Amino acid sequence: MYDLDGKIKESSFYRNGERDSLYTSWLFGDKVSEQWYEDGELHGLAKWYYPDGKVETAGNYDMGDRVGYFLYYAPDGQLRFRLNYRAGVVVSYSFLGPDSAFVPEIPFVNGSGNVKAYFKNGKLSADFSFKNGFYDGEYTLYFTNGNTAFKTGYKNTMTQGKTLEYYPNGKQMTEEFYVDDEIDGEAVYYYPDGKRRMSAEMKLGKFHGWVVMYDTNGKIRSKLHLYNDDIIE
Repeated sequence: MYDLDGKIKESSFYRNGERDSLYTSWLFGDKVSEQWYEDGELHGLAKWYYPDGKVETAGNYDMGDRVGYFLYYAPDGQLRFRLNYRAGVVVSYSFLGPDSAFVPEIPFVNGSGNVKAYFKNGKLSADFSFKNGFYDGEYTLYFTNGNTAFKTGYKNTMTQGKTLEYYPNGKQMTEEFYVDDEIDGEAVYYYPDGKRRMSAEMKLGKFHGWVVMYDTNGKIRSKLHLYNDDIIE
């Protein structure tokens, strides 16, 4: 599957109509994730990446359930925190202290609690909550320099409302609005210098309206009109 720019977007294998083996996704030509499936279920190692190829998140699944440690990294490679799962239920979290050793596991009560994690330099790395095993409420990640990296909101583990992502220099990278885990409304993506890279009108996760792509000088290089992901002009 390819994106509107002709670059590969998804690659997957299927067996008996179910996703099986390796699934890989890309955005703007950069690899976003690699996940292993078995009989349509996530099974084995899953990784998500930053545009430069560094690992953003890594962990294992057992037939759709998260198991063991999921590790979350900042773009410079420093660990933000780790979550510990048992049979799909989050049970505790930890992060690296100033001595580069993990602090004692901080438990959740019945899958509920707040995560407040720190980098080794003492700066806040993450601040969010779980409720009954699901992400719930405001979710914020930080860079090692203290700047906000990512901000969104969850309700029953589904993304809801405005989602903002930033570059380490403080400039905005993305602005999206979500309804029940699907992008809905105008989504805007930026280059590191703040110029627009792409704007897209979305409806529940699909292109639905005008999609405009810009070059690094800010000039429009393509403009497409889509309806439910299909190009109409």
